[in-house]
Amino acid sequence: MRGKVEAGLRQSGVPDAIAEALLEAHFELKEAFFFGKFRPSELEAGRFTEAAIRVVQHLAKGQHSPLSKPLPPFDDVVKELERLPGTIHDSLRIHIPRTLWAVYGVRNRRNVGHIGGDVNPNRPDANFVMTCCDWVLAELVRLTFKCLLAEAQAIVDGLVELRLPVIQEINGFPKLLDTSFSVPQRILAQLYRRGSLGASVEELREWLKKVKGPAFSMALVRLEHDKAFIHRDGDQTFITASGAQQIEAAVLSSQSTSSFRT
Repeated sequence: MRGKVEAGLRQSGVPDAIAEALLEAHFELKEAFFFGKFRPSELEAGRFTEAAIRVVQHLAKGQHSPLSKPLPPFDDVVKELERLPGTIHDSLRIHIPRTLWAVYGVRNRRNVGHIGGDVNPNRPDANFVMTCCDWVLAELVRLTFKCLLAEAQAIVDGLVELRLPVIQEINGFPKLLDTSFSVPQRILAQLYRRGSLGASVEELREWLKKVKGPAFSMALVRLEHDKAFIHRDGDQTFITASGAQQIEAAVLSSQSTSSFRT
């Protein structure tokens, strides 16, 4: 999915380095937010903003501020874009720049990027910047793919999968490399990888194909009701923050143990 978005930006003339910076910052901010790391998520939102405004500049003007140099004052960049002819799409001239300006303000003025801000980074601030960055990326996808916003948002949602060192994707199949994991741990590992996307029961069954039905069903029930490590919404299943902590601890323990096996 990421390759698809990069290709769309590239076809619109956006340089590879900027597209990569944009998508990497988006991934990092989503991953940090998902695990309650609000200050890192807001810092990544600042990096996302610096990449996104360059994408907007390139799409609107055919040129952008060099990545190798600091941006001019952000309000000057926004005002310059607003002064572009009305033939340029309103999202590029007005909506996206103003949204990014708001995100940049949170990053710089609310105890995120500098010491001495007026409040500590918290979930509402992080949720605000994450939602804004999601919308900006979806809007950029919509403009470069010439699709509806709902379709663009679905593409953006499909970008976020979290990294876990015990899973290797081989020809699209997420292979769990640690065979000592229990059935609940295998489920948590796969859901951790999927992040905010979650996974359907059918997908989980496919990834855990050697686990027999009763053991799989019982593990889901225990993870949801006894441990609160997962949440099920219809057929879709999501890992909770406590579930994420549980599988992170299991991975660290597994890696520590494996270092002594040889």
